[in-house]
Amino acid sequence: MGRPAVLEVDKGAWIADAIDYIVTRARRVGTVTADDLRRDLPEPHHPNAFGTVFLIASSRKLIEQVDGGPSKIRSRHGGHRGVWRLHPDQLKGQAA
Repeated sequence: MGRPAVLEVDKGAWIADAIDYIVTRARRVGTVTADDLRRDLPEPHHPNAFGTVFLIASSRKLIEQVDGGPSKIRSRHGGHRGVWRLHPDQLKGQAA
């Protein structure tokens, strides 16, 4: 049984919002993880979307992976969680 239509999340909008969130949080806090997205964004159209947005952001040289470890989200049962920061290309031109 699928989700009711009123709860469906637009795939493109969710991806765009997630990438914006990733970059904004990395700029503000220094790092970002999928746990942050799970905590602060609505559920995506598909559970694999969390990994997909990090791959998209990384391929666009917006972020780079710097660490990893077990997820702190209980439903993930300790699955791998990457820790990401802004890609050095995103730091060029910023005031120190």
